[in-house]
Parts: sequence; structure tokens; C-alpha cells
Amino acid sequence: MRRFALTIFFISILVCTAFTQTKISPARAKNNIGKEVIVSGKIDQVVKSGTGNYFFNMGGKFPHNKFTAVIFKSDAKKFGRLNTYEGKEVEITGKITEYNGKPEIILDSLKQIRIIEKAKN
Repeated sequence: MRRFALTIFFISILVCTAFTQTKISPARAKNNIGKEVIVSGKIDQVVKSGTGNYFFNMGGKFPHNKFTAVIFKSDAKKFGRLNTYEGKEVEITGKITEYNGKPEIILDSLKQIRIIEKAKN
């Protein structure tokens, strides 16, 4: 019985560890390429490309941004009015990849972005 209890304990620790994600700033994204994280900060700029893809630039405006969340045209309708995200504090969840030397997360689900409500003074 004791062995069973210890096994359950260690399995629960492993499961909890597997599902916790590190919360980082846009500036720290470049040091976390390949990792599943939560990038927390303000969307400084929303840009729609000529091909219909959207870019949420954080940590500054393009080309000085530290991080980008990308929404491809085929997924854009899942997110509603994308321009309304500009200026909002958000949490972006996903695996950081690198594109043209910049860290990014590709968003294909509304579950990957959460607007953070700031406490009012």
C-alpha cells in the first residue's frame, strides 16, 4: 500500500510539472526558443500584412519589437476583431519559434491568448 501511495504521489508531481508553463516578458522570449511558455505584456502594434496575416508586436513596434504573435489569414476569423487587441495587456501561450532572427508564437486557437484585466486604482 505504501508503494502505491508513493507511486501516485510521484505521478501527480510529474503531471503538475508537465503542465506548468513559465511566464516571461517579450524581452525574454529570445532566450526561450523551442520552449512552451506564456509571454505576458502589452501588444504595442497590430499589423495586417498584404496577404492577410496578422502580427501582434510586443516589446516595441516593428522593426524594434522583441516578440511577435502571428495569426495566419486562415485562422484570423477565430479571434474576432484583431485590431481591438492593440494596446491591451495579454498573455500569449505556445511554443516559441524563430523567424528571421525574431522570436514568435503562432496563434491558431483563441485559447492561446488571454486579455489581462489591470486592477483599477
